[in-house]
Amino acid sequence: AEAYLTKPANLAVLSEKIEQIKARALDSKKRVLWVDDDTDLLAAYENLLTHEGYQVECVNQPLKLIEQIERFRPDVIVLDYQMPNCNGAELAQLLKQDSRFMTIPIIFVSASSEAAAQKEQLTIVGNAFLSKPLDNELFLKCLRQQITKSDLMTQRIQQVSQRFEKS
Repeated sequence: AEAYLTKPANLAVLSEKIEQIKARALDSKKRVLWVDDDTDLLAAYENLLTHEGYQVECVNQPLKLIEQIERFRPDVIVLDYQMPNCNGAELAQLLKQDSRFMTIPIIFVSASSEAAAQKEQLTIVGNAFLSKPLDNELFLKCLRQQITKSDLMTQRIQQVSQRFEKS
């Protein structure tokens, strides 16, 4: 049970409890930030991910990525490789150099044959590479794996940090 109310229920208290429960549920959802210049693709995957229980933010202007990350605090970033004014690899390198963002998993997606040829190099700055059009099941499996790995890494970092603080 999330809350207990006595009868007759006070509607103001009931409404407040419902809002608190909704806020906690929203906070527990994993957050996915998708960066792509294709707004139709963004809309389709926002719908899919929301339906799968994720909290989703979409960015179609890659140069606003840092601002969105600071505000949204994603658990994973899905990054298109080819976008105007910069490419996904450049953005990923920038993120991996910042200690605030270096542990956020990055999944590259691209229809570019150039990106597919550089798959091994992209996984150096990212965590996975998938070719467009995406197979939804494969994509969701990859997303879950990257979030699980990231959660484990975060737990290990916290454990090590706690050991050093105790010393």
